[in-house]
Amino acid sequence: MSPPNRQFRFRTVLLMIFLVLGGGRLWAEESPWYVAVRLGKSSADAQLGARFPQRIDDQAGGAAVDVGYEVNGYLAVEAGYQDMGSHAGFGSPCRQTDDACPELLATFDLCAEGFACTEVLAALEAEISGFSLALVPSLPLGDRFSVRGKLGLFAWDADLAAARFGFSETFSGEEVLAGVGVEYSFPTGLGLLIQHEEMNLDVGATSLGLSWRF
Repeated sequence: MSPPNRQFRFRTVLLMIFLVLGGGRLWAEESPWYVAVRLGKSSADAQLGARFPQRIDDQAGGAAVDVGYEVNGYLAVEAGYQDMGSHAGFGSPCRQTDDACPELLATFDLCAEGFACTEVLAALEAEISGFSLALVPSLPLGDRFSVRGKLGLFAWDADLAAARFGFSETFSGEEVLAGVGVEYSFPTGLGLLIQHEEMNLDVGATSLGLSWRF
């Protein structure tokens, strides 16, 4: 994903937060809207390339922003953006549509006699991020604590690169997102949230954050 696209995504998230926070001033004190900001660690163990072997297996720091609407005390609808950081991996520095991969690797003297060039492995880096839309059921445990679930879709992009070879390629897809968490709500409208999420892509994230209901 190019830098302009990443900047557009961040601007979109900031606009969503601005609209929610600005609109909240006009609503009653018991507004059903909330926003959450989370920091944590993500892990990835995923095969990205189908034609050439390209695998990501690493952990990295990540951040997420969520905006939600509480339908009632037991269910909310939540949209969010998650930057899962940069993950290291290994694989063939060849695009999935690249028919000239052997010639590319040969220019770096990596084609050993008797071996296919596509078997050469290089260090790769993948920037993973995406948008989510999910249902968030919750079960209150007393006045302050609640247990949260999360089930929805995660639309992701993975920007794969091998700097030595001048190689870059973007993969994208949609995966099922599932999560569970615990939240403690303060009387001020702030909340402390611990959450873990998993995607079908074999990508997961554990985070700690603050939520604000207004």
